[in-house]
Amino acid sequence: MIFKENSIFNSRYSNQLCGALAVNIMTLSHGIQLGWLSPMILFLQSDRSPLDHSITADESSWIGSCLSLGGLLGNFIFGLLLDKIGRKKTVLLLPIPHIILWIIVFFATKVEHFYIARIFAGLCGGGIFVCVPIFIAEISQPRIRGRLGSFFILALNLGVLCGFVVSSYVDYKLTSCVIVILPITYVILLWFLNEPPYYLLRNEMFDEAEKSFKFYCNYKGNSKTEIDNFTKEFNELKQSAENSRQNGGKLSIKDFTTKQSMNALGIAFFLMCLNQFCGVFAFINYSSSMFEKTGSKLDPNINSIILGVVQIIGTYASTIFVDISGRKILLIISSFGMAFGLTVEAVYEHYAAIYNLESYNFIPIVSFCFVIFIGSVGVISISYVVIVEVLPSNIRSIGSILTMNVLCILAFTVLKLFPVAMEYFGLSVVLIFTASFSALGGIFIILFVPETKGKQLE
Repeated sequence: MIFKENSIFNSRYSNQLCGALAVNIMTLSHGIQLGWLSPMILFLQSDRSPLDHSITADESSWIGSCLSLGGLLGNFIFGLLLDKIGRKKTVLLLPIPHIILWIIVFFATKVEHFYIARIFAGLCGGGIFVCVPIFIAEISQPRIRGRLGSFFILALNLGVLCGFVVSSYVDYKLTSCVIVILPITYVILLWFLNEPPYYLLRNEMFDEAEKSFKFYCNYKGNSKTEIDNFTKEFNELKQSAENSRQNGGKLSIKDFTTKQSMNALGIAFFLMCLNQFCGVFAFINYSSSMFEKTGSKLDPNINSIILGVVQIIGTYASTIFVDISGRKILLIISSFGMAFGLTVEAVYEHYAAIYNLESYNFIPIVSFCFVIFIGSVGVISISYVVIVEVLPSNIRSIGSILTMNVLCILAFTVLKLFPVAMEYFGLSVVLIFTASFSALGGIFIILFVPETKGKQLE
């Protein structure tokens, strides 16, 4: 079958596609442990808990938020290694903390063991959020970079869904044994991938860069047209990397205070604020507990699985449209769409506390499904693509570290305060806050976020 020139299934992009899929096996694994936690919180709070006591609400919030503490460390360590030892070697180290976390979970008898396990989960996740988007962006050609970049969140959400199912229906001890198969498979597949050519060119490793570029372009040299296209594209990439290297050099504070850098970092930081304060990440982590409070008649774990399926559908939709409609329009639709859905649910929760709205108890699952879907189409999935594309190449690695550190601090704050805020203020007040911030995000995107569709990384 012959695919169109811009199709990710075109033979010339096959190795780029395989590379993006392979590196996202680790993202899938990380998503599984994220989704696994939500139903597991209810299990650990029950009399069937494998720990020495049933955990409290405060302890469950610490289990949730410890992920972000590890994420801060993971961002820093793996972000620095990206430029020190290279992209490939760095991503090959990601499975180490992930395997450690499941070993700790298997032998856990105290709640403190779960704290430590979640810190290791964050260590791995922090590395994934910094390294994987950069790795994919630097092996991808501009016309398909958005779609391949969207695989990152698609894999994460698929993992979250698997985690919901595994946590609900698979034995606690067996889960740890089965999950470690994924990081082992990841290492085997990554071993056969090349270092991204852009990184090699920036480090003046020209022969290795040409070999890598041929690999990712699936270059055969069977026709003059193919040879000419390859030469043109490689020279453009080489010139781009050379400009970046000359303009970069050793970083100083001045590199971060230029107008371009300040604008890019401002956009990146705000997108991370929107990513967390829209509430979607907290909903996923505490979905089972949250649905207990809404009065939904469905089993809370079933509701969580439904949300996981909807999230995957939304993320898949973003992979289709991100290189067709562009990044900005999807971000705008997503932001205002979430604001609408969250407002509907907030109104329902407010009046459900006053009146008998049992005949309308389908509203929570419908509204949350809409919020998760529309959020996954834009803000949740495309933000990471845009961040890599807007950051100037000379500060991309350090800028990504800073951005992911902001994300971890925000995630820690949200995950720690979300259950407390629900108890103290009520779910409706929390939802109004997230709806308001989503609307503010839409306005910010209209005014300040540029369209990066089809542009060179430089």
